[in-house]
Amino acid sequence: MKLFLWSDTWAWLAEHSGYHQVAKYIANRHLDTQIFTSKAGWLLRVIGKAYSLYQKWPTRNQIHSAAELFFRVKGHPKKHGILYHFLYFDSHHYFWEQWDKGPQNCIATIHHPVPRPVPPRMQANIGRLAFAIVLCHAAVPYVEKAIGPGHVQCILHGVDTEFFCPGPPPDSPNHWLFVGQNGRNTQMLQRVFCKLQAKYPELRLHCVVPPAQRHAPGLHELVGHPGVNWYSFISDEELRALYQKSYGLLMPLQDCSANNALVEALACGVPIVTTNVGGVPDYGGQGVFPVVQNNDDNGMIELIEAYVTQPNWRREISNKARQFAQDSLAWDKIAQQHLLVYQQFCDEFS
Repeated sequence: MKLFLWSDTWAWLAEHSGYHQVAKYIANRHLDTQIFTSKAGWLLRVIGKAYSLYQKWPTRNQIHSAAELFFRVKGHPKKHGILYHFLYFDSHHYFWEQWDKGPQNCIATIHHPVPRPVPPRMQANIGRLAFAIVLCHAAVPYVEKAIGPGHVQCILHGVDTEFFCPGPPPDSPNHWLFVGQNGRNTQMLQRVFCKLQAKYPELRLHCVVPPAQRHAPGLHELVGHPGVNWYSFISDEELRALYQKSYGLLMPLQDCSANNALVEALACGVPIVTTNVGGVPDYGGQGVFPVVQNNDDNGMIELIEAYVTQPNWRREISNKARQFAQDSLAWDKIAQQHLLVYQQFCDEFS
């Protein structure tokens, strides 16, 4: 079996972050593997824009459109003996519109967060898939409705546990971290932090958020707050240092399938304070670390205060988080699960 992995790179993810990391681990375990990555460049943007307009996709990402065009020119995905895996279906679901039903050897990973509704066009294109991988068990019934039972497999999002690792114990309970943008309940974050900071003036929130996203409701109100520090375009090493120095990850969520910040915090042994939505239980919510219901401000404040006043319990949660990441989320193990699913899929549909 030859594997063809279609990957993407993202400006906000550096060398050690992101689901596309799985491609290199799969390649290390399966010698007959080719990785195709969407490339940037002004010429590709022009070609992608023209192709998008031709296909009547005026709002498409130009780089993704260009990559799909070159893939179509290079070879038809029905080639015998090759399994194609699109690592980011959400960015490339338009690709399936060239068929009433996609080729049997063309599978994809769906990242769409649950319970957020799926856009109608994407829902229709999910229905063209022969097989899908999802990143949490809560997403399985959503996708099975479109492509049928037995055609969906859950494999968790991995993390580089060698790079993202614990540092020395934080020297203060006053430093908390918020990372990212998509699916976050930023209004709950603002309410909870401001109530806590009024009670504990030494409390500091370190926010890793691109400048363009700081206008979001809740975040906008925190801009200029003396207890909030902002970071953007930082290296993996700087991000890891922020995890290691933080007493906890304060990150309420509205929806979630998988989440880079969650898995990276787990690998660094950082206790997570978040909401019980979507895929959070798959990534340790309730079992490894306690969670609260969405928009339960008082419950979240009580949980943060419990971490602050019970350092031994906080240390216990930290150790459990790191162990969970090593046992369940290390990329080597996640890559092996992908290979098993590939083989199962090929055996069933060959």
